[in-house]
Amino acid sequence: MLTLVLESARKSITVGFWRDNQRECSQQEILKIGEEEGQVSPSVLGFSEIYFQYFLPIGHREFLAFPIEHEAILKDGFIVKFNNSWKFESSTKIAPLGENTMRPTGCLLGGSKDRKMLMLGGRQDRSSQMYDFKTEKWMLSPKLPLGHNITTNITVNWKDKAVFTFIIDAQLTIKSGVLDLENCVWTEHDTENTSEMEYAMTLQQTTHKIDRLHLKTAIVQADGTIAVFARGRTEGMKQQISGLILYFKVTKADGKYAVELAKTQRVFPSIFCRQLDFAQRINNKLVITQDTADEEKFEAFSIDMKDGVFRGDNVCQKHFRHIFSNPK
Repeated sequence: MLTLVLESARKSITVGFWRDNQRECSQQEILKIGEEEGQVSPSVLGFSEIYFQYFLPIGHREFLAFPIEHEAILKDGFIVKFNNSWKFESSTKIAPLGENTMRPTGCLLGGSKDRKMLMLGGRQDRSSQMYDFKTEKWMLSPKLPLGHNITTNITVNWKDKAVFTFIIDAQLTIKSGVLDLENCVWTEHDTENTSEMEYAMTLQQTTHKIDRLHLKTAIVQADGTIAVFARGRTEGMKQQISGLILYFKVTKADGKYAVELAKTQRVFPSIFCRQLDFAQRINNKLVITQDTADEEKFEAFSIDMKDGVFRGDNVCQKHFRHIFSNPK
């Protein structure tokens, strides 16, 4: 079973309990922000709204929450804990992010023993910020490469050895920046980090030949390949748009990381996951949460990533739809 973070109207957080090949899945609302009975007051939480992208899983029934100010700025973070029955337990404020941090992407590092949260991007100086849960302090990372997007970047932790980003520019060039976690220099939060990340890949549209490309989220496979879920129109495709999974192979030579596009799979067009979704993998299946309206039931899709496992059209990867409606 997997646990999915589901959010509605920025006032409600629900966890969905995903099970393989189960159409109707159970769910449980764990946080309702408000002043009525059964709700948690903003004065207790420390915030009055929360968006799923910034309700970041960090441990067993534990999350790091960042409310958004003015639809763009993150400053104060809160460690929110729930008990074994998923009942709200506590909300603890942590040290603040730097001033005017604009929509960085959270990326958990270190696992349960040495966990850290990298908030990649969001700063005018191109540095990222990393929170150490042991020292309770922020540090600054090397700067993003020149020309890299500052906000809302797809970010993936590769084996706790490197962090890779994936972006596209106006010419549909796919770029990947890399932060070498084993060799990078971290500096104090109130200083400048003058070192810089490098690009691990620059893949032009004339090479990948995907039109109307939009990247959504990414996850690391068991073999170390990075799977990026996207939408686009591959060369020769009759349809206007399709879901895509782009697979990138990671290599390292002479101390330098590189990624290269290894293959592309097609996914049924109506599958449209949330931007920067918390994608998960179980065996050969990619599990993503569908982008649905607040008044609709939460949905997820599991996509079989095995080569040659198609739907009846013999083109798109086989998938299974999951609907969260039954209270646990």
